[in-house]
Amino acid sequence: MQSERTLRRKIKKELDSLQMLHSNSDSIEVEKIADTSHDTPSISTSDLSQTTQTVTIGC
Repeated sequence: MQSERTLRRKIKKELDSLQMLHSNSDSIEVEKIADTSHDTPSISTSDLSQTTQTVTIGC
């Protein structure tokens, strides 16, 4: 079995790499949200109008 010190070092390395990944993904997410925020309202309204049209035609 590995010594506690070796395990601690291993865990710290893993945590550091995870934190780096996490901080990178955070900034990417923010950019994605900023890009798509303008499109969402128009997408949802067009979806809604299409649904109501198909419902009306069906009736």
